[in-house]
This record gives sequence, C-alpha cells and structure tokens, in this order.
Amino acid sequence: MSKICALEYYPCITMIVMAYECANVAITMLDVDNENLHVWEARIVPFEEPDMEHMYDQVHNVRLRIGHDIAATLNDANCIVMAIDNPIQKINSEHELNLTKWEASWRRVAIHAANKLLIEKSNVPIDADKNINRIFFERGAPNYPRVLYNPDFYSLGTSYMDMRFPSQVIFGGNSQLIHGVDFLQFRNLLYWVPDNILFTYPDSKSVIIAKLGINVLLAAKLSTLNNISSISAQVKANTHRIMDIMNRNQRLGPTSLKSGIGFRGPNLLRDTQYLSQVAHDNGLPEEKQLYVKILANNRTARRRFVKMVLAKLTGMKNKTIAIFGFASSIIHQT
Repeated sequence: MSKICALEYYPCITMIVMAYECANVAITMLDVDNENLHVWEARIVPFEEPDMEHMYDQVHNVRLRIGHDIAATLNDANCIVMAIDNPIQKINSEHELNLTKWEASWRRVAIHAANKLLIEKSNVPIDADKNINRIFFERGAPNYPRVLYNPDFYSLGTSYMDMRFPSQVIFGGNSQLIHGVDFLQFRNLLYWVPDNILFTYPDSKSVIIAKLGINVLLAAKLSTLNNISSISAQVKANTHRIMDIMNRNQRLGPTSLKSGIGFRGPNLLRDTQYLSQVAHDNGLPEEKQLYVKILANNRTARRRFVKMVLAKLTGMKNKTIAIFGFASSIIHQT
C-alpha cells in the first residue's frame, strides 16, 4: 500500500477520483485550515459536482482520509501532491498570484519531506522552480526539491468525467526524475489512463505555460461566441441556429461552441489575468492587449445578461432572483 499525502484544500476533486480509481493507495488530505477539514470529515461535499458525492462516500475512510498532523503525515508519505489554489489579487493595476498559502505549504514540505517525490498541481508562477529552490535553501533542506509538474485539465461541473477520462495527462520536470524509479511507481499506482495519452517533458516552464495557454484559448473562444451571440440578439437572428451551423465546421472543433454568461469558470478568468500580467512583465504590451480585450469582452457578456434580467422585471422591486441550472463555476463571476 503506497501512502500519498495531498496538501491543502484544493486537491479534493483530484484526490477523490484517484482514491476511487486506485485500489493500492492510502491518500491523506491535509489543510492548514481546520474548518475546511471539518466539512469533509462530516461527509459533506462543499460544492455541486455530478457524481462526486457518491464517489466520496465510496472512498471516505477507506482509501481517502482526512489528516490533522501535518508533520507526521508528510514524514510518513511516499509521495506528496501539492494542489494549492493560488488566487489572483489586483495590486494597483496589475494582476498577481497570491502565493502566501502556497509558500507556507512548501516551507512545511522543505522541513518535513524534502527528500520525497513532489507532484505539483497548483496554478503556479512560470518561475515556480526558482521560488521552490529558494524556499528549500532558506529552510536548510539537505537536497534540491524533486518536483514534477502535473496540471489538471478539468472544468467545474464536468470534473468527474474530465478526470476519469482525460484527453491527456502531462508531467514536466527534471529528465532524470521523469525516468526514475519513484516516478514510474507513482505513475503505475495513481494513473489509470493508457500510456498513449500520458506525456512527459523535461521542461517545467513549457508545461506551466501550456496549461495557461489551453485555458486562455478556451476563454478567447467562448468570449468570441458571446460576442456573436450579442450581435445575433441585436439583429434578431437565432443564436441557437448560428451555433449549430458553426458547430459542424470541422476547423472549429465540436466542443464548447455554446455562448453563455461570460466564458465561465474561475480557472479561465484567473489564467487569462495571469497570462496578461506575464506579457506585461516581459515587455510585451501588444500581446497583453489581446488578453485585456478577452477579459473586457467577458465582463460585457456578464453585464448584458444582468441587463436582460432586469429588463424582464420591469417595475418589480425588492425581489430575490434564483437561477437554476448553472455549474458552480458561475458563482465566481456573477
């Protein structure tokens, strides 16, 4: 039985699916915030996600447990999975990742599990390696961190299917680590996918930027569709027919061709904001403007929806509006 430690609240979806799929693992979820842990210990899934509650019931206290002793669990684990949600914060006019919790978690790892295989799933800065090396050096860790980057590609509302049947699984990092025994054991234990959709790259920055790029491309695609929806409404065309026609064009691909309230999902918003900031920090103002425009179009689509709802209410006042049928990701944007 291999012992996996999942550090922080964010990995819940990934770890539930892994515990459900993999029989020979014992996964312990940790969080510095005990309130988050109490929710999970009460067998409450604190978000709406199809099939996730059933999966959690199957693995809770069987292959997936909640831990409180962070130091002991880190020491005892064969492998550490880092999956911290690093939110975007706006400082002056710039968007920056808030790395407070992420750095605190890595400091604990440097003290208690410096020699373990470390799988990083968080949304991280492009120079994450430099930050992690600095933390290990400051904490007097006896060796360099053994980190592989393994971003998840899923959307809230469809994460069950996205995680169980992924189109690809990506690892990036040191070439020796990728070909080492520890990683091969981790891959065989924790991934149920066929070899032909698992890809490894000896380069962490390419993996990090590719993950950002996928979300930004999706955000741009959905933002364009929302623009088309706005135009079709203005000229009294049928939006559903337009999307149906576009959906059959093989050059565009059959997925995600549906307009909505913005481009939905906190990951798309956060990654677009962050890539805009990366362009700004690297002296690429024209490239930055592309992402600024995508974000502006997203805000316009959300405002248009609110105006439409208010117009339908005419003279009604002091009413509470319930919206049924949205994935939980919508809540982060409206």
